[in-house]
Amino acid sequence: MKKYIELILEGDPQCTELLFVPEHLIERQTRFGKSIMDLGRKYALSNKIFARIMGYSNGEWRKAMAIKIVPEKRKKQEPEILNDFWNCYNWLTREEKELIISTFNKSRPHKVVSSVAGLGAKRKALVEKYGYCTKSAAHSIRLVRQVTELMLTGEIIFPRPDAELLKSIRNGELSKEDITRIYEESRATAESTREKSILNDTPNADKIWSHYLSIVVYQCSC
Repeated sequence: MKKYIELILEGDPQCTELLFVPEHLIERQTRFGKSIMDLGRKYALSNKIFARIMGYSNGEWRKAMAIKIVPEKRKKQEPEILNDFWNCYNWLTREEKELIISTFNKSRPHKVVSSVAGLGAKRKALVEKYGYCTKSAAHSIRLVRQVTELMLTGEIIFPRPDAELLKSIRNGELSKEDITRIYEESRATAESTREKSILNDTPNADKIWSHYLSIVVYQCSC
């Protein structure tokens, strides 16, 4: 439970999605679990999640297009330094680490290169058949649309209202040009929601941790 709370306060996309699972689809839930989920929806959601979900979506889109962005010049020891930084500075949030690394990388020229050679067999087969990875494309577009919905309404609807479109993308029924247009339009819409967001700028962590502490105390006293 502690780890889950930490993740939703940081805006972890997958853990945040769990806050919106419809009740009739939950097979088992303790009263403590329900109370944390209720508080999570009320106090954990914040505008911090925008960068997390959009970053996740960007990564999925690059996988869909079988490309990656790499620095044009890179010293051999840089990956080791960045890896050490990521593992050593554990008091920083994931978002803070990503911001520092992205700031570090912005100062150098980058280029877009093909990542087909490094793809797994299944993903490579999809790219060869459709011109893009259908699975990653569907994920990327779903994420962008979810964050738009979340910023404007404070909710994510499941099952997804655009499920048929997402299934069409996943099944390779749309051209590469069509999904690129859908992605770019969805991304532009998401960017426009930043100024309209109804979420708080930061989560109210004290409320959730206070309740977590009361659960721990109760459990220890039993």
